[in-house]
Amino acid sequence: MKRIFFCFLLLILSPSLKATHNVAGEITLACVNDDLYKVTITTYTYYPGSWAADRCALKIYWGDGDSSILVRANGPSGLPCSSSEGNGVFQVAEGFPNYKKNEYTGYHTYSPGSYQVMVIDPNRVAGIMNIPNSVNVPFVLMTTLIVNPYFGCNSTPVLTSLPLDNACSGHCYFHNVGAYDPDNDDSLSFAIGPAIGPDSLPLPGYTLPNIPGGGNLSIDPVTGDVAWCNPMVPGDYSLVIYVYEWKKMQLGYVNKSIVRRDMMIHVEGGCNNDNPLIDDLPDLCVDAGTLVTFPVFVNDPDNDLTRLDGFGAVFSNSAPAATLTNSGVLNPVPFTGNFNWQTTCENIRIQPWIV
Repeated sequence: MKRIFFCFLLLILSPSLKATHNVAGEITLACVNDDLYKVTITTYTYYPGSWAADRCALKIYWGDGDSSILVRANGPSGLPCSSSEGNGVFQVAEGFPNYKKNEYTGYHTYSPGSYQVMVIDPNRVAGIMNIPNSVNVPFVLMTTLIVNPYFGCNSTPVLTSLPLDNACSGHCYFHNVGAYDPDNDDSLSFAIGPAIGPDSLPLPGYTLPNIPGGGNLSIDPVTGDVAWCNPMVPGDYSLVIYVYEWKKMQLGYVNKSIVRRDMMIHVEGGCNNDNPLIDDLPDLCVDAGTLVTFPVFVNDPDNDLTRLDGFGAVFSNSAPAATLTNSGVLNPVPFTGNFNWQTTCENIRIQPWIV
């Protein structure tokens, strides 16, 4: 009997950090047909009352010698940004009212080969502890795309959690990008790596956050769980998470793409805050067609209002999509969120569904 195996990971996120200009982003590509790809550039910016560095369009380098100007596609009415519409018409990142989520989309045709798809944009945020003189350092996003006829029509991983986060000095910090393979047929692995410079090489002077910030920084290469125990020096830090996509072939695993998420962590000093708690959730193995339902018990040692969010493919790349009650809003603790997912035969795959 075929079965679906599920791994469950749930994250608690709390707002919000403080910075200016570009703070986070990534580039993803979705295969439309064998050689046509749709690109989505996602950036997160912070402009408290100042729009001088607002971007209604970004230039993308396709990695094959061509480049294009992509107009921002998202906004309150779904209209693209233009000079006639003014600034600030784009979507605010949910839960972070001073932050803007910007999406730029376009299409490009590729022949077989390996490509470094890049965006280079000034300015990065000022005062990044692990990037010297960061306000004068371009904000560079890069995704590696490998086009191979043996791969078929392949899309890069999609990242579903917000790349905006806070940490508390002297306390463990946790994060997960909520990545999934939209094609449901490949394996993902995770690593922490350097920020990228305009020459597509590691950014000179960049150090991992734990070098100036103290503590032990690690990532689980299978689940993507980031743990930083414990940051000690308050400030803003750049963290770059590499998401590798692999295809299993006769001679072993072959890399298909690398998505790099550049995000910022704000470490607050003297906050004396403890992480919320979720009761242990066992891994599940169920028959296709089973209604997967279980409670998620949430508490907080400081009795703070707590927000529960669920991320992963089951919420966005599954029909029907999973639901999580009591999520997306601040709740007094303790409280319970209920996870529900009606599985189907289309959900059968080798890889576990991670939430």
